Amino acid sequence: MQDEYFEQIVKANRQKGSGLSKGLFAAAVFLAAVGLLIFWPAIFLAIVAGVATFIVNNKSGQEYEYLYVNGQLDIDVVKSWRRKRLGSFQMEQLECMMPRESLRLEGYKGRIKKSVDATTGSTGQAVYALMFKQDQGYVQVWLEPEEELMAIFRRTVPSKILN
Repeated sequence: MQDEYFEQIVKANRQKGSGLSKGLFAAAVFLAAVGLLIFWPAIFLAIVAGVATFIVNNKSGQEYEYLYVNGQLDIDVVKSWRRKRLGSFQMEQLECMMPRESLRLEGYKGRIKKSVDATTGSTGQAVYALMFKQDQGYVQVWLEPEEELMAIFRRTVPSKILN
C-alpha cells in the first residue's frame, strides 16, 4: 500500500492590515514624542496605539497548514512564534465536501456543532466546506485546497465531493 502525504501552507494576505499598521505605529511614535516633550498623559495613548499595532500585525502574520497523511487531515494555525492545532479529522468521518457557494450547505444549518475556519479570506481562491460527522452533529471545516490536495481528495473519497 502506498502512503499518501501532502502538506500545504496557506499564507495570509500581508497587505490586508498594512496601512492600518503603519498608521497606528506612526500615531504611537507621535504620541510618545508629544508625551515626553509637552503633555505627559499622551504616553498612555501611545501605549494603547502600540498595543493596537501589535494586535494588527499579529493577525496579518497568520498562516494555515493543511497536512494530509494516510486518510487523516490535520489543520494548524501558524504564527511567527507558535503553532496551534485547530483540528485533526479522519477522512472516514467525512460526510461531504462542497464549494462555499453550494446550496446544499443549507441542509446542515441546525446540525453544525463546531466550525473551523482555516481560510485567509483572500479573494479569487476556491473555498470548500468539509462536513465531518462527529458525536451528535457535524464539524464544518473551511479550507482553501490547492489542486494537488483536491486530487488526493478525489482519489480517496470521490463519492463525497459535491458540486
